[in-house]
Amino acid sequence: MQETSVMSQLEALETENCVPVPKEPPLNPVLEHLKQSTFQPDIHSYITLDAKVYENKTYWLELHAKYFDTEMEVWLHDRHGSLDEATKYLRSLNRLTGDMLDFIGKHNLRSEIEQA
Repeated sequence: MQETSVMSQLEALETENCVPVPKEPPLNPVLEHLKQSTFQPDIHSYITLDAKVYENKTYWLELHAKYFDTEMEVWLHDRHGSLDEATKYLRSLNRLTGDMLDFIGKHNLRSEIEQA
């Protein structure tokens, strides 16, 4: 009889401290989803983009890039950072990679081909 009483007390404590499970999860449908990737295994590289905007106007953007041992991750979401600052960063990144490609083209840079 004592054991039942202890069990009842434990159940009461657990029930008191537990958050009730919602009957239906809150809905926040994705309005638009952009998912793109490029994989180039011959040069050990990939870039992936996963971008979503939700019905309540929140968003989640992920950009992952890898080239040999160099990796870059950019995550943008409505609870972290400023979208204006992130946009400025991405525009600068876009401009600099474009300038880098122009520089390579201007000087006709090429890698040496290994001779067997």
